[in-house]
Order: sequence, then C-alpha cells, then structure tokens
Amino acid sequence: MPGETHLMQRLRLEHPIIQAPLAGGGDTPELVAAVCNAGGLGFIGAAYLTPAQIAEASRAVRAQTARPFGINLFSPLPPPESPQNVDAALQRLAPFYAELGLPAPSRTATTGFSFPEQLAAALQTEASVFSFTFEILPGMRSRRSSGGACS
Repeated sequence: MPGETHLMQRLRLEHPIIQAPLAGGGDTPELVAAVCNAGGLGFIGAAYLTPAQIAEASRAVRAQTARPFGINLFSPLPPPESPQNVDAALQRLAPFYAELGLPAPSRTATTGFSFPEQLAAALQTEASVFSFTFEILPGMRSRRSSGGACS
C-alpha cells in the first residue's frame, strides 16, 4: 500500500485511521471493533473506567474482532493544591443549587480506583497499543529528556 508506515505494517492496518479514544462514553466496544474490522485502529477510552470495566470493555471488543486495538488512559498528574476555604465556597453556591432544585454542592469524591490499578487492568487485556493523555508516564520522563524510548 502506498504511504504504508511501520506502525501500519506492525499492526496489520489496512488504513491509516486511528479512532480517537473518547473517555466518558463517546466510544463503545462496538465502535472500537467496527473500526478495527474496517482496517483501522480502534481505541477504548478507559480514563473514567474502573479496572473491572476496562477488562469488560476489552473482552467485548475481542469478542467482536481478532484485529489489534488500543486502550487510552489519563496519565497521572500531580495532585492540585487544595483550596484553602472550600466550605465557604460550597455555602455560597448552595442557594443557586437550591433554586434549581439540585442537591446541595459537596466536596468532590475520589473515584475509588487509581491509575496504577487501571494500568494493571489494561496490561492484562489483549490490547496491542496503549496511549496516555495529558502527561508522559512518570517512569518515561527521564528517558524522554535523555533522548530515550519515547517515539
């Protein structure tokens, strides 16, 4: 195929198409498998998925295609600095929530799972490619600055 790249050869892609991993529900295992079956590279947007959901989405894709697919996660970012006076801000917003008939605002809850748990689950799947959004993986930062393994 004219214009065929090393990536296309390695993954046996027929078309230079990579379906964007859409975290938050923009993709489905059916979409990922359809892209793969059409000769492109489909991706599971797994950033908001629990480890169990990552495994299930991967199994659902694999049930529909034998072709390579990918999984994308959000690389861990340093935690933001905690605001000093969250309770005062929440109290100030409460009347607006009440006026709209919404539950009172509260502090953001954690997801209950961590990036290492998500990564471990992703690595247990049959995905051929992994990608990361927002940041270089912590162990790769020094390699990149020294001209190493990121390409």
